[in-house]
Amino acid sequence: MDKISIIIPIYNAEKYLKECLDSLIKQEYGNVEIILVNDGSKDSSKEICMQYLTDKRIVYVEQINGGVSKARNLGLSKATGEYIAFIDSDDMLVDGALGQVMDIIEKFNGEVPSTIEELMSLAGVGKKTANVVYSVAFGGAAIAVDTHVFRVSRRIGLYLGIINALTDRAAS
Repeated sequence: MDKISIIIPIYNAEKYLKECLDSLIKQEYGNVEIILVNDGSKDSSKEICMQYLTDKRIVYVEQINGGVSKARNLGLSKATGEYIAFIDSDDMLVDGALGQVMDIIEKFNGEVPSTIEELMSLAGVGKKTANVVYSVAFGGAAIAVDTHVFRVSRRIGLYLGIINALTDRAAS
């Protein structure tokens, strides 16, 4: 089972951070590393993170506020997984979401398609409407533009999400 390193940039995220972390901890896909990157938060985000450090899958790092890109890059430098996922601190995954993503990747022989169009072609599905979720023929999964998942060796950024699996609080 390949490891997924999940990188979460955190900046003043106290409102939704617990929900985000709880949704990741309860994922059934077992081989995960959760990297929390505190980007100089001024609220109680750090204290919330500290409550989760008893879970051996969680790594916590801090930096002076430098923005989400710098936080993601710091997380990448700490990642040990074969796959990388970027998840925002206001996102939540439903049970089984990571397993579904890995099932999709397995169907493509361990590679992540580099574009939504490539995925649609390989999966044999068509575009429903512009800027909407794209259905995939297996497992009730779908591809959306929210969460990045890519294989470390290829360093490509396909935005993978699972229909009804990712709740983006900022988009609500």
